[in-house]
Amino acid sequence: MFFRKKTAVGNPVPATHEAWLEEIITMYWACVGYAVSTAEEVGVTSIEKLFCLTPLACLESRELPESRQNLKKTSQAVLRGMETIEENQWDALFPPEIKFAFAYVAA
Repeated sequence: MFFRKKTAVGNPVPATHEAWLEEIITMYWACVGYAVSTAEEVGVTSIEKLFCLTPLACLESRELPESRQNLKKTSQAVLRGMETIEENQWDALFPPEIKFAFAYVAA
Protein backbone atom coordinates (compact mmCIF):
# COMPACT_ATOMS: atom_id res chain seq x y z
CA MET A 1 0.00 0.00 0.00
CA PHE A 2 2.28 2.80 1.13
CA PHE A 3 5.38 1.29 2.73
CA ARG A 4 6.71 -1.30 0.32
CA LYS A 5 5.94 -2.84 -3.00
CA LYS A 6 4.44 -6.31 -2.59
CA THR A 7 6.26 -9.32 -3.96
CA ALA A 8 5.27 -12.93 -4.42
CA VAL A 9 7.66 -14.09 -1.68
CA GLY A 10 6.96 -13.41 2.00
CA ASN A 11 9.39 -11.35 4.04
CA PRO A 12 10.74 -13.44 6.97
CA VAL A 13 10.88 -12.25 10.55
CA PRO A 14 14.32 -10.76 11.34
CA ALA A 15 16.75 -13.27 12.80
CA THR A 16 19.03 -10.90 14.73
CA HIS A 17 18.66 -7.94 17.07
CA GLU A 18 20.36 -5.73 14.51
CA ALA A 19 17.95 -6.82 11.76
CA TRP A 20 14.96 -6.10 14.04
CA LEU A 21 16.33 -2.67 14.86
CA GLU A 22 16.95 -1.87 11.20
CA GLU A 23 13.43 -2.98 10.24
CA ILE A 24 11.78 -1.03 13.07
CA ILE A 25 13.69 2.14 12.21
CA THR A 26 12.82 1.78 8.53
CA MET A 27 9.13 1.27 9.28
CA TYR A 28 9.07 4.09 11.84
CA TRP A 29 10.37 6.58 9.30
CA ALA A 30 8.03 5.19 6.64
CA CYS A 31 5.11 5.80 9.00
CA VAL A 32 6.37 9.29 9.87
CA GLY A 33 6.67 10.14 6.17
CA TYR A 34 3.22 8.76 5.44
CA ALA A 35 1.63 10.52 8.42
CA VAL A 36 3.22 13.85 7.53
CA SER A 37 2.19 13.62 3.88
CA THR A 38 -1.41 12.57 4.63
CA ALA A 39 -1.97 13.89 8.15
CA GLU A 40 -5.48 15.22 7.57
CA GLU A 41 -6.71 12.18 5.62
CA VAL A 42 -5.32 9.65 8.09
CA GLY A 43 -6.09 11.69 11.18
CA VAL A 44 -2.59 11.28 12.62
CA THR A 45 -1.79 14.74 13.89
CA SER A 46 1.20 13.96 16.07
CA ILE A 47 4.05 11.51 16.21
CA GLU A 48 2.59 10.31 19.52
CA LYS A 49 -0.23 8.67 17.53
CA LEU A 50 1.96 6.74 15.08
CA PHE A 51 1.41 3.46 16.88
CA CYS A 52 -2.02 3.33 15.21
CA LEU A 53 -0.24 2.66 11.89
CA THR A 54 1.82 -0.25 13.22
CA PRO A 55 -0.65 -3.08 12.39
CA LEU A 56 -0.63 -2.12 8.72
CA ALA A 57 3.10 -1.47 8.74
CA CYS A 58 3.71 -4.90 10.24
CA LEU A 59 1.54 -6.69 7.69
CA GLU A 60 3.22 -4.86 4.85
CA SER A 61 6.74 -5.51 6.10
CA ARG A 62 5.94 -9.26 6.38
CA GLU A 63 4.19 -9.07 2.98
CA LEU A 64 1.07 -10.61 4.49
CA PRO A 65 -2.44 -10.04 3.11
CA GLU A 66 -4.13 -6.97 4.55
CA SER A 67 -7.26 -8.95 5.30
CA ARG A 68 -9.79 -7.94 7.91
CA GLN A 69 -8.73 -10.91 10.07
CA ASN A 70 -5.01 -10.04 9.90
CA LEU A 71 -5.66 -6.38 10.66
CA LYS A 72 -7.85 -7.38 13.61
CA LYS A 73 -5.18 -9.70 15.06
CA THR A 74 -2.36 -7.20 14.72
CA SER A 75 -4.52 -4.34 16.01
CA GLN A 76 -5.51 -6.35 19.08
CA ALA A 77 -1.86 -7.14 19.83
CA VAL A 78 -0.94 -3.46 19.57
CA LEU A 79 -3.85 -2.37 21.77
CA ARG A 80 -2.99 -4.95 24.45
CA GLY A 81 0.58 -3.70 24.48
CA MET A 82 -0.47 -0.07 24.73
CA GLU A 83 -2.93 -0.93 27.52
CA THR A 84 -0.11 -2.59 29.46
CA ILE A 85 2.00 0.56 29.17
CA GLU A 86 -0.88 2.76 30.32
CA GLU A 87 -2.07 0.46 33.11
CA ASN A 88 1.40 0.38 34.62
CA GLN A 89 1.78 4.14 34.23
CA TRP A 90 4.88 3.68 32.09
CA ASP A 91 3.52 6.10 29.48
CA ALA A 92 5.70 9.00 30.58
CA LEU A 93 8.83 6.82 30.49
CA PHE A 94 8.60 5.95 26.80
CA PRO A 95 9.19 8.43 23.97
CA PRO A 96 7.06 7.97 20.81
CA GLU A 97 9.83 6.06 19.03
CA ILE A 98 9.91 3.40 21.77
CA LYS A 99 6.10 3.15 21.82
CA PHE A 100 6.14 2.60 18.06
CA ALA A 101 8.85 -0.07 18.35
CA PHE A 102 6.94 -1.84 21.12
CA ALA A 103 3.71 -1.76 19.11
CA TYR A 104 5.46 -2.91 15.94
CA VAL A 105 7.05 -5.92 17.64
CA ALA A 106 3.74 -6.74 19.37
CA ALA A 107 1.94 -6.69 16.01
